[in-house]
Amino acid sequence: MPISGITLFIFGGVAELHSEPTSPRSEFLMAVAGPVASLVLGTALLAIVALGAGLPQPLAGVLWYLGLHQLGAAIFNLVPAFPLDGGRMLRAALWAWKDDLRWATNIAANAGAVFGILLIAWGVFQLVTGNVAGGCGCS
Repeated sequence: MPISGITLFIFGGVAELHSEPTSPRSEFLMAVAGPVASLVLGTALLAIVALGAGLPQPLAGVLWYLGLHQLGAAIFNLVPAFPLDGGRMLRAALWAWKDDLRWATNIAANAGAVFGILLIAWGVFQLVTGNVAGGCGCS
């Protein structure tokens, strides 16, 4: 599918599509590309650290952190909540099953809303239990 650009953010990116996918297959292939790329990149970075005897310690630490971050991003993006890649894969599967893009989009978007509410609830829980400094448990 032609794209006009990609905007990268600290936690991922967004492709600017010329149009919506025309089939469930194209939707699925487009959506699975991101997590696959993150899995490959994360695995490669961790392999470099594991096999890279003699790497300077700071470089090994950065590569290890980036590798884990990529694997985490891949797993997060596989959550079946639209507009994450997993949500797009869910929409593609539902679209292929019922041949109804609108219905599939509604289901995947609702899954995304539920996931968003769960993330908010988790954040509020962390705040109420005193975990306000990013998981350190200190106040």
